[in-house]
Amino acid sequence: MQIKPVKIKTPIMEIAAARAAYYKKTKHYLPLIADGGINSSLDTAVALALGADLVMMGNFFTRFAESPGRLLKINGGYVKEYWMEGSRKAFNISWRRLSLRRG
Repeated sequence: MQIKPVKIKTPIMEIAAARAAYYKKTKHYLPLIADGGINSSLDTAVALALGADLVMMGNFFTRFAESPGRLLKINGGYVKEYWMEGSRKAFNISWRRLSLRRG
């Protein structure tokens, strides 16, 4: 039995290839940042292996006791309160900060 190599092309690989072509043409390096969907150390390793220079890991670290946020007891278990940047709560906080600066 012969083993044939499998060619896999993911969006991050396509972006990394476009970045390499841009660098070759302009000599300007654009860092590639993986953000969103990083839930485990495996996700981090895959993003870096596929060409990311940096991995945003806020969601990954929120589950640890050392991260900021209130500890809530729900259904007999403890969970950490947090919100993502795209959430309504984060939007409201950002809007208030912006309003305070202008006012």
